[in-house]
This record gives sequence, structure tokens and C-alpha cells, in this order.
Amino acid sequence: MWLIFRWFAGAKRVLTMSTSVVRMYDMIDGPHRSLPLSNHWKRVAERLDNGNYGSADLREAVCRAIAHDWSSDVGRPFLEKVLRTLHQTQPDMHRPLTVQLDELRLQAHGHPVRAELLELAHEVATAPWCPDGPIKTVKDVLCGLAARRRNQIVDHYRHRAPERVSRIGGRLDGLQREIEQDLEHLAGEVAMDLEWTVPVPLKTGLDDGVPL
Repeated sequence: MWLIFRWFAGAKRVLTMSTSVVRMYDMIDGPHRSLPLSNHWKRVAERLDNGNYGSADLREAVCRAIAHDWSSDVGRPFLEKVLRTLHQTQPDMHRPLTVQLDELRLQAHGHPVRAELLELAHEVATAPWCPDGPIKTVKDVLCGLAARRRNQIVDHYRHRAPERVSRIGGRLDGLQREIEQDLEHLAGEVAMDLEWTVPVPLKTGLDDGVPL
């Protein structure tokens, strides 16, 4: 029993020392270096933690990081399949849009941004037709991705540098509207890059004839 107690006590000391070393490392080099995200998001965290970077610098870093995540996780071929499924000019009456979207789930396995794109695509498939459908679909995914990354950064700082959490989260929240505008512009660029033209929906039902 005594040996077990000593083992637990030793393990606790090692864990405490390890935590102290990590905190010391973060104090020297900055918590952003241990952020478990890509280098693009580490640069975002670094700028958030450094008051010398202004709003324009932060917005640029966020957009670059989002664009990198989008291009590396989604990819052009997959996006084309989703958008052309959603906004096809001649829908297959025997295969609803939701069924066609479900057939793409296998290609989204292991790709969280693809999976989120498909979830939003399901919502679009059951919503009224909208002229800005493709752009709105992409924008909603980009905003969802930005919100998820924001939470990951804040959670990381909560554990590694709790005294800085309020400043980090506050700066991101203060730029939310501007970042959403940037992401809407980015979504438009994505759609233009696909040379996407939104089709006019097919008219269904009988013609009402010439109005009296």
C-alpha cells in the first residue's frame, strides 16, 4: 500500500513539473506556438495576443487561415459536386436532393469541413430557392469554420494562459462583423473561381395562362 502511495505521489510530482515546464515554455515563446492547429492559425493567435497588430492585420490573418483550411479540406472537385447537386437545372424526381447529398458522405469521412458543408447543404436542399444559394452555402460553412477555430483558440489559452483569455476572445468577438463581411467576399471568390452561374429553377405545375 505504501509503495502504491509513493508511486501516485511521484506521478503527481512529475505531472506538476510537466505542467510547469509547459507553462514556462509558453511564457517564453508564447502560447500560440503550442496551439494544436496549422501555422496559419498560430499566426492568428500570435497577432491576437500582441497588441501591436491592428484590426486589419487580424482580419488578414483570419482570412488566410480560413482559406487554407477550406482549400486543404474541401477541395474544388468536392465543392463542385455539392453545388451542382443543390442547384441542378433538371432535378431527378426519383432521387431527392437529400439522397444525392447522402451519397457524398463517404467522401467527407475524415474531413470535418466537408462534413459541415454537407450538413448545411441538407438545410439548403429543404429551404426555398435563393438566387445567392451557392455563395450563401459557402459563406455559412466559412463562418461555421471561423467560429469553431475561435473556440479552439480560446480553449487553448484558457488552459495555457488563462490571464489572456479575455483579451484573446474579446478581440475576435469585436471583429466578428468585419470578419463575416470578409468571408462573404471570400465565398464570392470561391464561386467565381468555379465559374459558377446559378441556374434559374425549373417552373413546375401548369401555366396560369395570360393574366386577365
